[in-house]
Amino acid sequence: MRFHIKLLFLGCSGVGKTSLIRRWTRPTDMYCEPTFAIDVTSHSIKVRNHIYRVRLSDTSGKEYYDQMFNGYIYNSDAILLVYDTTNKESWEKTKDWAKIVYKTAGAKMPVYLIGNKIDKESKRVVYREDVQEFIHQSPLNKLYMTECSAKTGEMALDAYKLVLFSLDVPEREIWMESNADLKDGESSCNIV
Repeated sequence: MRFHIKLLFLGCSGVGKTSLIRRWTRPTDMYCEPTFAIDVTSHSIKVRNHIYRVRLSDTSGKEYYDQMFNGYIYNSDAILLVYDTTNKESWEKTKDWAKIVYKTAGAKMPVYLIGNKIDKESKRVVYREDVQEFIHQSPLNKLYMTECSAKTGEMALDAYKLVLFSLDVPEREIWMESNADLKDGESSCNIV
């Protein structure tokens, strides 16, 4: 089966959105520059005999861009709200983004709360219990949480698999080239 998935990353500047995308699509090239407005990366990945064509829209964390993302929210298959587990302010902004997603796309939009930087456990200020409490109080019906480290790769692939396997997207023919040579877990990347 082939799936075409559109993911939108939102979060404060410096939480690791771009690093997470790099970890998922180009793990041998982890160099990242700050995102200006929005960058879109597409890649194909084969997992469990399914080929996923994924478009990852990486947004700037600068507040003056916030208003331009409503159209992207509405046209995405899922929203990934990334926060820094060592930065309480980034978690508070993530909760604001969840409210915006609810107002823009409704309760059924899949939203993934991704706590990044778990490699800095001694500096943690956002705890899993805080996130779970928010999930229980949120009007969003499809709200998931996971944590990882984009820097070290710890739990990063597990976070990606959670997103891919929990989305209910229809099968779509979307490209002409053959990706039959992909092995399980391998990725074919195109930057657009």
